[in-house]
Amino acid sequence: MRLVSVYACAAILCASLTCAVAATMNLDQWFSAATQFNASVTSTSIARPDFIGASEKTNCHWVTNPKLPQLQSGIWQLQKYDRTHHIGLAVATTDQCSSALFRASTPPVRVPDADLSNAGTARGLKIGSPYSQVLSIYGPPQKHGAHFVTRYSSDIPEVTAAGKPTKVPQDITIVVDNDRVSSITIYIDLGGLF
Repeated sequence: MRLVSVYACAAILCASLTCAVAATMNLDQWFSAATQFNASVTSTSIARPDFIGASEKTNCHWVTNPKLPQLQSGIWQLQKYDRTHHIGLAVATTDQCSSALFRASTPPVRVPDADLSNAGTARGLKIGSPYSQVLSIYGPPQKHGAHFVTRYSSDIPEVTAAGKPTKVPQDITIVVDNDRVSSITIYIDLGGLF
């Protein structure tokens, strides 16, 4: 009888782990499909960086919480989701300074609800902004189509841990659906500071 109980418990544990792994994979797919942050896209250089929020400080200083859903093997964390406007906010938890605002269906996990309808970049880009605004802020390339990804890059002046001036790279990945911005991901690589 004990052996049957052990097998039953083991089966329940395996099923729970399988569900947890499947939920994580589904959440990763959900995030990747919405943000396209790893898309293979040629980047256009821009003179001025941009940030989600008012400045680099707001883009980089999110409080991470181990209880919030992890994305992409723990590299990203889903911070908030606006259930009214279907907008998510995710931030990086590694040696980068990255954040993403994106339109997506309701995630398959619990996450704090927040009004993200007015969240955007320091230069005024928001989810739902027309593509013409992307072009007026960042300039070409001009792309067309019902769905496409475009990327812009710049350098941000910084100081290394040793006190030397340097520049860190920034990539801004924008997804456009039906002439409207559906995702803004701002990636800043801080690896060169250490």
